[in-house]
Amino acid sequence: MLNLMNFEWKKTWKVYVLGIVSVLLVYAYLVLQGTDNLYRGELGAGIATTLLVLLITVGSFFLLFHSISLLSVDVKEKGYLLFSTPNSAWKILGAKLAVVFLRFFIWGFMVAGIFFHMMSSLKIEELQGVLLHNVPQIIVLILISALASLFFTMTIYFLISITATVLASWRHPVLFVILAYFGLAYVVDWVAVKLGELVNLPVTFQWNVPMINEMNGFSITGAINYSAQGAVFNIVPLLFYLIIGVVYFMAAGYLLDRKLNI
Repeated sequence: MLNLMNFEWKKTWKVYVLGIVSVLLVYAYLVLQGTDNLYRGELGAGIATTLLVLLITVGSFFLLFHSISLLSVDVKEKGYLLFSTPNSAWKILGAKLAVVFLRFFIWGFMVAGIFFHMMSSLKIEELQGVLLHNVPQIIVLILISALASLFFTMTIYFLISITATVLASWRHPVLFVILAYFGLAYVVDWVAVKLGELVNLPVTFQWNVPMINEMNGFSITGAINYSAQGAVFNIVPLLFYLIIGVVYFMAAGYLLDRKLNI
């Protein structure tokens, strides 16, 4: 398993570069949104928004096409078949998923570094207060982000598994995966919304944020008074996404293990 994870880790270096660039763009966004910089005001907000839109657009399409190309190579004779022997498809998919989550947490630590830099002027006691007042919220945010990574990854793996088995003779597999991905994402989202309307399991997601007396770029000074800001979320759609992600994993493993001759 560790050898498989090491193989996946080295093979996906471009994704790590994207992650670093993404974090730097978020950092630039926060800098330009600050009050103590050369581009403050409407110009800074415009540049910051442009950077963020560029990050979301380019990053999303890069991850989509890169994930498709990597797994497409894996299920071809010179990639997946030679490397996988005698490993099972389940083990390989598990290694891929483990690397995805490992990468997710690495990026999370980088984002946490930005957060701590923003709070660098706070005293230790004040910083502890910010963190301790939001432990449940931080955990929920991490779980939601991890769930999004699971759903995206397993949707791609499931569709690639179909093109390598059931639709092995399909002339345009990449086109199929792209169209099917957006189609499935739309259908799953529609069903999730409808389920949320039928069944309601509300959870209050409330941030306890510090009221800042003065903001100087990233330097936060002044007394810290906590103000609760949040909303009520229905967790039914999230549970549905989790179930669908697990179903995709099981289906992809079955197709590759039973239908693909490895």
